Amino acid sequence: MINNESINRAIDYILNNISEDLSVDDVASHCDFSKYYFSRLFKAETGESIYEFIKRVKLEQSAFRLKVEKNKNITDIGWKYGYSSSNYSSAFRQYHDLSPIEFRRSIAQKSLSNPIFCVSDISLESFKECNKKISINTLADCRVIYERYKGSYRDLSTHWCNFQEKYQQFITNETLLI
Repeated sequence: MINNESINRAIDYILNNISEDLSVDDVASHCDFSKYYFSRLFKAETGESIYEFIKRVKLEQSAFRLKVEKNKNITDIGWKYGYSSSNYSSAFRQYHDLSPIEFRRSIAQKSLSNPIFCVSDISLESFKECNKKISINTLADCRVIYERYKGSYRDLSTHWCNFQEKYQQFITNETLLI
């Protein structure tokens, strides 16, 4: 669990700008720190450098896109995250132990692993059905409780249960859990 407000600001900034060409300087500057000090702070809090975090998120996001955007060109997906064709392939292989092409071929095209609930797969049709029920509402200002979790998706359902137990005193029938 990451509690440091500056680190959370940095992670939010990275996630909101992940398709941009981000540097350590950009992230540290956004949080009003020198890059040297903030690099040490970030690594101590997250266990990885800012650069490693950016690279990991880009490769994880691109893997997700390879999975769900099966008609999109692999080179275009890599390009979206700042990689040339050859750089993307080698970085992807280094992180996922498969080339982007092998990864795309190896996945079950009609299923997505669900990190929140302990069910093996959810079909893409399920997402399409849920999409019909989605509405966008403007909510009044309200208090929000959150914890940033860094770890395996397999442990997310356990972490979610622990989170709800920890903040049980704040949860009512009107509480929106997202």
